[in-house]
Amino acid sequence: MSLVLLLQACLLMVVHGSSDDFLCTSDVCENVKCSTLPVGCNKTADGVVISGVFLPDPSVCNCCDYCVSTLKEGDRCIHATSGAFTARAICGDGLTCSEDKKCVKINNTNCTRDQQKYDQDKEQNKLGISRWRPICDEHGEYGPVHCIPGSICYCIEPKNGERIFGEALYLSQDVTKRMTCGCSRSAWRASQVPNFVQSARCTADGSYESLQCVDNKCACVSSVDGTIVDGSIVDLRDMHKGYPSCFDSQQHAPGRYERKCEKFLFDKLRMEKSGFTVLNMPLPECTPDGRYARTQTTADRRRICVDPEGEQIGHFGTSCGNTDCNCARTLWLIEQAGVAEKPVCCSDGTFRAWQCRRAVCYCVDSKGNQVSNDVDIADVKQLSCFNMTACANSDSC
Repeated sequence: MSLVLLLQACLLMVVHGSSDDFLCTSDVCENVKCSTLPVGCNKTADGVVISGVFLPDPSVCNCCDYCVSTLKEGDRCIHATSGAFTARAICGDGLTCSEDKKCVKINNTNCTRDQQKYDQDKEQNKLGISRWRPICDEHGEYGPVHCIPGSICYCIEPKNGERIFGEALYLSQDVTKRMTCGCSRSAWRASQVPNFVQSARCTADGSYESLQCVDNKCACVSSVDGTIVDGSIVDLRDMHKGYPSCFDSQQHAPGRYERKCEKFLFDKLRMEKSGFTVLNMPLPECTPDGRYARTQTTADRRRICVDPEGEQIGHFGTSCGNTDCNCARTLWLIEQAGVAEKPVCCSDGTFRAWQCRRAVCYCVDSKGNQVSNDVDIADVKQLSCFNMTACANSDSC
């Protein structure tokens, strides 16, 4: 279920009362016959769990115990995803479900291996000026955020650490405490489900926006987990400064929730549904904060790099296929903040293969992460990624 549907359910519960008022009465479980617990889950006569994990049954009123048995190293497992069946077994203590769906030790995941590589390079004095030690959670999966010192922090998905929506300038380590990326990760999980419905509205750094609206009903929610923080539900048409309390005049417009990109997208879709064809007007690509994705298609089918309001950044773009515009958007963020050190971008908005900072140079990947040792700027030609035509593929077709 998408977060939009979950939010809608929460809004309806606040409007009409909690589900306990009309569904889960005190006697509703009296006539419910609980099924026999599966093999592998047991507890002693006095209720002490000796194997498996006992949770409330995943039904409306939680009448019965629900047993999640534990798997051993090497056992087959499943990844929890939106819309999937509730798991009856999970990897045991010290184990996690790998990409090939086997229970592996937490210290042998993609994230923990990256940590071990970082620590090994540190011991051998091979760390570069812009390297960052990956953050792993208690399951050995990637923490929600990854940073490039002197540049930006961005949200990542848990299994492979791939970049997803949500970013902020890395001006201090406090940004890692502020960036929970909860909304961003929920949006990513929702996108993994076929025919998914758009998830809740996010902020630019991947948190939940404090104001959420569904079906013309709006409420204030927690920026961490998206839960409603007070009982006030207001009609979208009545929304204005101070009503509800989370309405921000700099972010929101009275009586309107759609942002520029969303409005353009929805208006065009509505016109097409009504039989109107708008020539030379490609559909915009919007991000979970309702603003423009960093790469957009023009009427002449070029791919250009844009800021969150859809304005082209410099002259960055290409007629030769696609571009991620990662460098162009990072450059835009840094220039907005007035930071002196800036990345060098190719004409299509991607990162040049080598970057320099504080008189040293190094190779980077497509996200701007350092992937080589430092060399003095005078020795830049010693880098394996160095060549004078590093951006040739983006400069001409």
